[in-house]
Amino acid sequence: MIFSKIFILVLLLVFACSISSIGLSIEIVEKVEIRDYEGEDLSSIDDFRENSILGPQYVDVKNYRLIVEGLVENQLELSYIDVLDGFESFKKVVTLHCIEGWSVKLLWEGIRLGDLFDSVGIGSDASVVIFHAYDGYTTSLPLDYIINNRLIMAYKMNNVTLPPERGFPFQLVAESKYGYKWIKWITKIELSNDEDFRGYWEIRGYSNDAEISTNQPQTTAFPNFPQSSPQPTPTPLPTFSPIPTPATFPTPSGIISTPSPSSIIEDEQMTSFPFEYIVGGIVVVILGLIVLLLRRK
Repeated sequence: MIFSKIFILVLLLVFACSISSIGLSIEIVEKVEIRDYEGEDLSSIDDFRENSILGPQYVDVKNYRLIVEGLVENQLELSYIDVLDGFESFKKVVTLHCIEGWSVKLLWEGIRLGDLFDSVGIGSDASVVIFHAYDGYTTSLPLDYIINNRLIMAYKMNNVTLPPERGFPFQLVAESKYGYKWIKWITKIELSNDEDFRGYWEIRGYSNDAEISTNQPQTTAFPNFPQSSPQPTPTPLPTFSPIPTPATFPTPSGIISTPSPSSIIEDEQMTSFPFEYIVGGIVVVILGLIVLLLRRK
């Protein structure tokens, strides 16, 4: 009897050593990007050309707040989770046309801006919506256009959470408008009656209307795709203050911290959590119980 108990004890020790050497882990696998939806072929989320004013931005989701202010009845500050959990989600297949001559067709998922505006109460004088981004970029759209077209503010593309370079946490899906209206890294939405407002590119000569030309080539984006449509000539400005870097960009009450790639939300990214110590602890407890049983015998 004593030998059988010793044999069991040895087996348990071998098992514990094996657990430590192998290193058990649990992996949360990232959701796979889809390339077709309800019979429609989709572009890849990698089929973009990087043309943002300061390069990809890395927003700390833990400190992120979306500000909704201006001509509203109640100003809002919402966390990333507040937006996802507080509003109904909608999906749309929409093509983004860049004024440089390329385009991508993707499945976008997000909330309707109309629902967001309903939650704050639209002021009677509001006619324009001004969007502000983490990198200092700005643009605007008529309020009626946003409501009538049921525009969404997306947090997913092709079933994948927006990567940092694609605008995490939120990007505007401004269908029927050129890509410079599809503002990324949205931090503030301001309802206004300033119909003379011009955003970052608009003040440099781009059309404030941004309606897609019927002559615009319908091409799919590829790396180093040549520009087939001339860009507008920027309007020289007498004086213009350079946009500060993300680390020093002023934000309301310091709600956004210095960006860090490691701080991006991990709910759908590949993560690994080691369990060898937990299993080892369980084995030690079992061994202790066996030793107590052997002493009693």
